[in-house]
Amino acid sequence: MKSAENGNTDAKQKLENCVGTLDKNAKNNDAEAQNILGWCFENGNGVPINRIYALRLYQLSSDNKNEQAKQNFEQCLEKMKLLAENGDAEIQNELGVAYANGSLFSQNWEEALKWFEKAGTLGHAAAQFNAGYCYQSENGTAQNFERALEWYLKSAEQNYSSAQYHAGECYQKGQGTEQNLEKAEEFFKKASENGIFDALVALAEMGFADAQLAVGEAYITGNHAVNSDDDQAIIWLEKSAAQGNQEAVSALCFLFTAYTKFDDDAEMFEKSFNRLSEMAEQGISEAQLAIADVYAQGRKAVSQNWKNALLWYEKAAQQGNAQEQNALANYYIKDIPEQNYALAAEWYTKAAEQGLAEAQKNLGLLYQNGQGVEKNLPEAIKWVKKAADQGDFSAAILLNSLNIQMKQEEKI
Repeated sequence: MKSAENGNTDAKQKLENCVGTLDKNAKNNDAEAQNILGWCFENGNGVPINRIYALRLYQLSSDNKNEQAKQNFEQCLEKMKLLAENGDAEIQNELGVAYANGSLFSQNWEEALKWFEKAGTLGHAAAQFNAGYCYQSENGTAQNFERALEWYLKSAEQNYSSAQYHAGECYQKGQGTEQNLEKAEEFFKKASENGIFDALVALAEMGFADAQLAVGEAYITGNHAVNSDDDQAIIWLEKSAAQGNQEAVSALCFLFTAYTKFDDDAEMFEKSFNRLSEMAEQGISEAQLAIADVYAQGRKAVSQNWKNALLWYEKAAQQGNAQEQNALANYYIKDIPEQNYALAAEWYTKAAEQGLAEAQKNLGLLYQNGQGVEKNLPEAIKWVKKAADQGDFSAAILLNSLNIQMKQEEKI
């Protein structure tokens, strides 16, 4: 390491090649590896410069009785302080963080705030936020919301997401300024767009349906580093759905039909089923389909009832959704609860006329076989060709078969 310190290029290259091994050994409490790796981070040899981490490594090595590491720690700290005093904002903020968290020396919030404000004055966004947080949380100074907001706004102007969130909080609560919900919304939206989940929750709590949907979806998927929580998901999705958000309705329906957890919680099942029933009665097709599926499948709390299922499937289909119309026709084909080709043909026609390839093919099959309609090969070919023209491979095969059948019948 001495050669590398003296500028020997070959020695530096060897150190760079050994960084991986040094890191592994340092984590295994090897004092010499900790010291050498600290030097690498201090000087950017094989790794990005990170003097705070370098100091931490020197400290660990020194704690393991490495005298050289103790000297390196003192020298590195003096260099950092000199750089900080000469206006290096990054180093100033790093020193502030080290004093704030007590990771390198005794925790000292007054010293931390001093360095945060120096760096913040030089325009360092993170330091500006850190200074604001000190004033808000009474760390190193008396609580002062006005000063906190001043620093948050400076940082937020540089698109620092945490500052945007805290500025939003100040405006929402009237801390350091008069309450201004429009300003709060503005900053919460900026913060949420930059990935701050708490800002998204704040918007949801303010009653914004899109934010409520996003929070609900986060609790379903576990995004935004939150744990999956169906109960929380339902709470927020229902708030959004109550405001007419169709995506929230769809998500609620998905949860209700896809998750068996509802079957194991009678209270949750009843609450969700009743809520979906209300939405179904209001004419929301996704809710109608969900209720229909419950009756079709049968759940612990609801016995299978095909009469009710078809009632709700038909209500959904009547709203003009081609997929729902095709699905309803399929049930009439399957003899559930009783086969009715005429009704199947009616619903396939509605869906086919909207351009749904599957329905066009299915309608063609009915015309081919004279089921629910009079047998009519030209009509069968017309509908199946429409499906084939949309790239339906099975329709293309069927079309070829129909053309052969048509030629054979023409010869008779």
